[in-house]
Amino acid sequence: MLFSSKEYVEQFEKENMPLMKALAHINKIIELSRVEFQKLRINLRNVQEKNLQLARSSIQTETEYGFLELKFVFYFSLQELKSNRDRLKLLQHELGCKNVLLEPRALPLWRLPLDHHEVVAL
Repeated sequence: MLFSSKEYVEQFEKENMPLMKALAHINKIIELSRVEFQKLRINLRNVQEKNLQLARSSIQTETEYGFLELKFVFYFSLQELKSNRDRLKLLQHELGCKNVLLEPRALPLWRLPLDHHEVVAL
């Protein structure tokens, strides 16, 4: 069967129509995928920027927290030092009072001398 040029072209177009539709569908999918990929790329960039901001904020917070923790430890160490100093003063006072009370017991039982050369034992 011989076809004329026109019939041959029509037959060719008829056979290729499903392929053209499939190609158009594939092109549409590719275009939608490209748009979706672009959206994902923008979202990724935004998430990375947010992550960087959070990391910087976290470092700053940790630094501030570390400073506050150090300040807290220093404050309570200072308070403990003051408390220990006050306790030391109190203990020194108590020791002084006990020493004063113990001094008469430690003195020998000697009477005061009648004159400079005489010592009388009791």
